[in-house]
Amino acid sequence: MRITVEQDRETIKRYGHIRPAPVWGGGRCGARCPGTSRACTLERSHRGLHVAHGMFAEVVAVWDTDTEARRWGQDPPSRFRPFRSRMDGASASLGDVALLIMLLGFLAFAVDWFLRIFP
Repeated sequence: MRITVEQDRETIKRYGHIRPAPVWGGGRCGARCPGTSRACTLERSHRGLHVAHGMFAEVVAVWDTDTEARRWGQDPPSRFRPFRSRMDGASASLGDVALLIMLLGFLAFAVDWFLRIFP
């Protein structure tokens, strides 16, 4: 079974209650959805269906095939797993967006003061 938001928007709404794993937590499953570039955003070693989330934790794909062994073609070395799980299927949460806005604000403040001190 494979359902994507492009194929069947109404059916996929049934899975809207499923929340993704934290981006900076213990890691995400990362299993690839067959035929798409999406990856599972649930906790590593979860049970049941694989679920991919998009922006604002919206469910965009659900599938039940076991693609764990085929992640990234081959399993990467263990030292790269934390980085891959953060980059793979990462969706921007509200906290990430807030931090980005705050960073841009601090950057603008620093540039403004730099130009005032050194004209």
